[in-house]
Amino acid sequence: MNRTTNPRNRNLTSGGSSGGESALIAACGSPLGVGTDIGGSLRIPAAMTGIFTIRPSYGRFPHFDARSGMAGQEAVGSVHGPMARSIADLKLFAQSVVEAGPWLRDPKCIEIPWRPVVLPERLKIAVLWHDGVVQPTPPVARALREVTARLKSRGHEVVEWDASGHATATELLGKFFLADGGKSIRKILEEADEPFRPEMKAYETATELGVYELWQLQRQRTDLSKMYLDKWAASGGVDAILLPTTPYAALKNGDFKYVGYTGVYNILDYSAVSFPTGLHVDKELDVVPGDFKPLGDLDGTTAKDYDAAAVHGMPISLQLTGRRLQEEKILEVADRVVKDLVW
Repeated sequence: MNRTTNPRNRNLTSGGSSGGESALIAACGSPLGVGTDIGGSLRIPAAMTGIFTIRPSYGRFPHFDARSGMAGQEAVGSVHGPMARSIADLKLFAQSVVEAGPWLRDPKCIEIPWRPVVLPERLKIAVLWHDGVVQPTPPVARALREVTARLKSRGHEVVEWDASGHATATELLGKFFLADGGKSIRKILEEADEPFRPEMKAYETATELGVYELWQLQRQRTDLSKMYLDKWAASGGVDAILLPTTPYAALKNGDFKYVGYTGVYNILDYSAVSFPTGLHVDKELDVVPGDFKPLGDLDGTTAKDYDAAAVHGMPISLQLTGRRLQEEKILEVADRVVKDLVW
């Protein structure tokens, strides 16, 4: 079985696990599609191919009876969301689905009607430059700087957001995924007579947690969510957080190693939009600085593996996140930001 490749550069990945959908949309084979996200599988493929998506909070859009590689795992809820080539298309999908009353058919859908949002003229955006674990590669770091400067020039207030809690969230995400000792994944592979791929080594060697240990992880997740909510409440009215979708603008199949920038908001269950900035990788501009200091082994590997020539010309995406169940607001914020980024 061959891999799905990126229609913008066949040597690169279209992302996963909704990468087939992102490739189809980016190639103009479909105007809109639906993918799933449990650790970034909507936002990462969208970023790799330069399209738009929203990761909704759990229960806002229907997900009933969807097939899952970890069916029954609900410590981190998998969600469905739209992928498209414009914010307008995301809005059309989101409003149409919510106005259809999905809570009447999906027992886990929350009964929240569509709520129109009117934004202030001047937004307050918090910027997360890095998450304390892996720094964004040069093109993504440049996009953050240039987008931040553009937002300031448009009159928006920009403040900094610290990375407290992000490393813990990423660690928790991995533990929840492996809590069954990899049994769910192993069962699927055995039925299909397929081996574990190298990228899935952790599932192959995982040890099952007991119920008590799982409950302690869930308590830790609740404490983390409260800490993050308190930080947001103390932020003085931040409308959204701007940060990388991934450390990478694009990369080759099999080289993706870090989902911390997306996974943190799966743990927190926040609504988030990934959007193309209108900027592209430039192999002359986007080089690792000579004074680069890695935050750790994974950060050092990320910088070492970065290949500017391989991803030259690829679109660079970023992510905007709002609080839980703020789909209407984060779509409006993303729409405003994108319109302000006409270069």
